[in-house]
Amino acid sequence: MAFPPPPPPPPMPVPDGRPSGYATASVIIGAASLLGCCFLIVPPFVGLILGVIAMTRTPRTNRRAATWAVTGTALNGFVCAALPLLLAIGAMADRG
Repeated sequence: MAFPPPPPPPPMPVPDGRPSGYATASVIIGAASLLGCCFLIVPPFVGLILGVIAMTRTPRTNRRAATWAVTGTALNGFVCAALPLLLAIGAMADRG
């Protein structure tokens, strides 16, 4: 007398795909800094830190959240890299 095979295990839960608050804040700060508020020095660095935190806390299976984290980090990284150039141009314009 043979027994039937056991039923298959239940499927793994699918992540909901929502980005974390850190990733969302990083994207918002990066977009604001890129669109013209880059005369403020501190926010892009805060956004860069939040983006890195979001990248480390986001599981790789949650692709949407990982995309938001990378986007926020890239936007803020670009603004942080361009900030010295913009400050130098502004200083030369003030010399007139």
